[in-house]
Amino acid sequence: MRVVLSYIMKFIQSISFFLLSLSLILIFTVFNEDYVLDLLNNHNYYQELYDNTLEEVSYYLEQSGLNEEVLNNVISVKSLKNEIITTIDNLYTNQKITVNTEEFQNNLTTNINNYIKDNNIRVDNKDTVNILTKKLVNIYEEEISYNNTFEKVRPMFNKAYKLTKIVLYLSIIVSIITYLINRYIFKDRNIIASLFTNFVILVGLVLYIKYTIDINNIFFYNTSISNILMEFINSVLKCMLVTGIVSFLLGLFIVFTTTGTFKALRKNKKLFHSILVIIWMLVIFNFSSQNGPKSTKTSDVVTSMVVNVTTSVTNKDIPREEVKKKVEDSTFLVRKTAHFTEYLILGILVLQLLSDYTKINKRMLIVSLIICYLYAVSDEVHQIFIPGRTAKVLDTFIDGAGSLVGITIYSIYQSKCRKMSFFDEQ
Repeated sequence: MRVVLSYIMKFIQSISFFLLSLSLILIFTVFNEDYVLDLLNNHNYYQELYDNTLEEVSYYLEQSGLNEEVLNNVISVKSLKNEIITTIDNLYTNQKITVNTEEFQNNLTTNINNYIKDNNIRVDNKDTVNILTKKLVNIYEEEISYNNTFEKVRPMFNKAYKLTKIVLYLSIIVSIITYLINRYIFKDRNIIASLFTNFVILVGLVLYIKYTIDINNIFFYNTSISNILMEFINSVLKCMLVTGIVSFLLGLFIVFTTTGTFKALRKNKKLFHSILVIIWMLVIFNFSSQNGPKSTKTSDVVTSMVVNVTTSVTNKDIPREEVKKKVEDSTFLVRKTAHFTEYLILGILVLQLLSDYTKINKRMLIVSLIICYLYAVSDEVHQIFIPGRTAKVLDTFIDGAGSLVGITIYSIYQSKCRKMSFFDEQ
């Protein structure tokens, strides 16, 4: 009976891990408006859309016998970009999607009338100009809305978003419950099996999609949207692959920590804690080695995720402008919190290492703080040599404060552990 229950728990946890991974990927990609807009911006979508729209409108215009100069200043990359941003914003906020053709129509009508007048072209039927203008406006609208595709998928898109959030919440709850059951009843082997199964499912799904669908030759409506669809699908598959690998590495880590090799390493506390300090210093060094634009982008992505998750949990439909302002307002706080947290962890690790040599005392606390602060100063000096980065005195104080909090937390923890050990001996 116990064996059967063990298999059932492994199965449930594997499914919950997979659904948790998949729903998180979807929330941070497909259902993340900022992610989609960044993708459009980074892959020259607006320029390609402009070229395609101009080509389609020009083709019909040639059939009418008018010159392409009629299209001068009628459309621009900027106007198309604003229209697409509004369209996507309406898609994510579940508002009716319509293309604003008023400016295009007014500019086009003015240009056609001026062209006819300047070239002394005789028009026997005034409705001819109106019919031509209407046809060109329809082509413009179809190119931007892809035959009203955005409005057609809007209801289904928002239902899928709500369903994904429900799956996310349920999978989190089930994952926690199954983890606790497997951890304390069936031991770590069930958790390891579930993580490896999650890896197999995610990687297997990626490989299946890659080998059954010719992603790089997908075509929908025109080249501009087709290129974006290809990039979008590839980026989602990449996220799935990375998540699968992380799941596999986490499983390996648990295997490693439960084997004799890790236990033997743990016995040599000085070596083990030294390795932890060095690894964490390298992590901090790596973050500081990012150039200005890359560092800013990383901060923006993290801040955007925090804001999006917050608004998702509160279930509020906040306008994009307000979300963007929240991201901008929160970026500074997120960056400084990251600094604080980095050195809070470093403070704990450094004091942990020093406590292997002697009991914790005031002198050790001061030495730990000095080591952390000197590393913070060297880290800021290092940033002077990185393009787009500068050294900031404020950051060293924030880093020092983080180290102090970490050192305090660990010293209190150790003090309580000693008291508990004393009472146990009694």
